[in-house]
Amino acid sequence: MNGMYEAEELQFTKLVVDACNTTTTPTEHGNGVNDGNPGNSGWAVDIGAYIGFHTLHMAASGMNVIAFEPALDTASLLRQSVRANGFDKPIASEGWNHAEASGVKHRSPRRVNVVRAAAGERKGHGRLVRHPDSAGITILQIHDDRRDNEGGGSNRSSTKQTPLPFGVKDVVGDDIAIVRPEDILAGILPETTARASHPHPRVSLSLLKVDAEGHELHALRGTNLRRFPFRFLTFEVFPELLWSAGGTDPLDLLDYVASLGYRCATKPSWLLPLV
Repeated sequence: MNGMYEAEELQFTKLVVDACNTTTTPTEHGNGVNDGNPGNSGWAVDIGAYIGFHTLHMAASGMNVIAFEPALDTASLLRQSVRANGFDKPIASEGWNHAEASGVKHRSPRRVNVVRAAAGERKGHGRLVRHPDSAGITILQIHDDRRDNEGGGSNRSSTKQTPLPFGVKDVVGDDIAIVRPEDILAGILPETTARASHPHPRVSLSLLKVDAEGHELHALRGTNLRRFPFRFLTFEVFPELLWSAGGTDPLDLLDYVASLGYRCATKPSWLLPLV
């Protein structure tokens, strides 16, 4: 990987790593959370990881990563790349929560933890459709899951057929699990992180990247950034897809992020020093 693909986004990731490595937070366990060892640049979450371009760069930069990718074919390629680079090895996990998290293959946390599921505001199921000219653009269409009160069964009888701004090549998956990132994080990160109002002093939540093809707001809400306050966010704002795929007003996405205390910036301002 030579960094030509999404070069500006990769540059932002590098700036975040530099900021996290040069800013240490004294704790009761030592002088700081970053000591230059692998994984000590904190934790990153990659929602919409595709084949792992950003995930692998995050891990190679020293971050531990939780990567969400719902499509079976690309998630398989992502896992192969993780193994080929040795990022599937367990990390030190004393005092960590080993509870099984839905979609996570290993109980013990890995350097890169792959979750084959879509990220959303609530649990459910949906299907993925793929752009005819770009394998990296897969759109989630959420099933209308309704409970049959009389029979007690689940009636997954329809899918929200949102009009898309392009044609559809094929259906990638017809029964894709939708999970809440908050639940996955609580199953991987230390138990003290999930119970406290702020992260465990030895856990640095460094970067959350969201590229969910119009479902960015739903993924962010499902992450619960008040419980897991990442220091930096990077997310895609594609107004046409936000409206058509996610049913979201783009201004609602920006307002939500601002309401959590984050300052929104466009790509040119990424060149400014991060503090």
